[in-house]
Amino acid sequence: MDEDTLQRQVALVSYGNKFLRREVTLDAIFRHGVFYGKRLLFRALDNNALLADDFTLWLEILRELGVQRLSLHRAAQFALHAGQARDGGGGLAIVAHYPDHCQLWVCGEEDAAWWHHPALPKGGYQRASMVPSAAYYGGDIDSFWCVQEIRGEIAVPEIDWQAIAAAIAEELQLTVKDVKCAPFHAHMRAAPDWANFPLFPYADQNPLPHQLLKVLTDAQAAFANDSHCKNENGYFQHMSHAEAAEKVRWSERLNQWTIDLQLHCANDDQPHATIQSDLAPEHQSTPSQLIQEDKLSGDASPRQPDSNWIKACAFAVLLGLLSLLLLGVCHLIANHAWLALVLGLPFAIYVWSPSTKK
Repeated sequence: MDEDTLQRQVALVSYGNKFLRREVTLDAIFRHGVFYGKRLLFRALDNNALLADDFTLWLEILRELGVQRLSLHRAAQFALHAGQARDGGGGLAIVAHYPDHCQLWVCGEEDAAWWHHPALPKGGYQRASMVPSAAYYGGDIDSFWCVQEIRGEIAVPEIDWQAIAAAIAEELQLTVKDVKCAPFHAHMRAAPDWANFPLFPYADQNPLPHQLLKVLTDAQAAFANDSHCKNENGYFQHMSHAEAAEKVRWSERLNQWTIDLQLHCANDDQPHATIQSDLAPEHQSTPSQLIQEDKLSGDASPRQPDSNWIKACAFAVLLGLLSLLLLGVCHLIANHAWLALVLGLPFAIYVWSPSTKK
């Protein structure tokens, strides 16, 4: 499963639910770093019609059509006819919950039909040499298809985070403490600082999901380092065949737990949670409005109105000091005329200096 595609779907569902409940604006969530430099396309399965060329348009239409929430599931639990959405988006399906029915959307890789055209030489080598892929230098594209509608409801299981933490600790022998932690951020290549959002919304009342995901991803990184073929000092290289096989099975369970946990994080619907990020509620100014205001004011920070009396007093004091200085210089020059040469010398040097000439 493509980790980047999975994370984009986690962010799309979790932040999308906040938008559907009118807790955040599209102007706030579209800046998320997992979407930076990526395109999300939404198509009809039967005729491949492009329904929406951006996830913001998709979310806006869903809300207008009465979608109450989104949820992320493994596609294997549904009998799907994926068609062009081959691989079923890494085996995942996004469910859009309407009042009386549900839509299933899967993300797949869109394949150009002309790659199989008889005029194109067959074989990977000919393709690579004669038809180099310019798309390799472009951003990733996630193509979503609406593959099925189901009457009635699709249940989204309640999430018991304490039970999940206990199960992880028992099976993987990873200790997770239920303490306040920093929000979990996905690794986002080339994304700017203003796109640095938590992968999914963070709530003070329940920081455990972020803590769990950090523990699992740290364990994945540690195993990848220890089991690398060039890491001769890693413990993995000194294990017996049976021990290494057991460790590989443990890593497979770790990977499954990481995927399952991200699905839970996407589906953890907390209407009253305090979101600790720079998302703007709809009743406040949106980032676009704030940017326009900053351009007009010339200052990004809020400015307090200055008193006219303070300005007038400061101007009077400055005028008095300059007048006294000028009066003193005039008296000195009147009594000692040679001082005029000393005072005029720096100005003459500046004017005559080659660096000041064009």
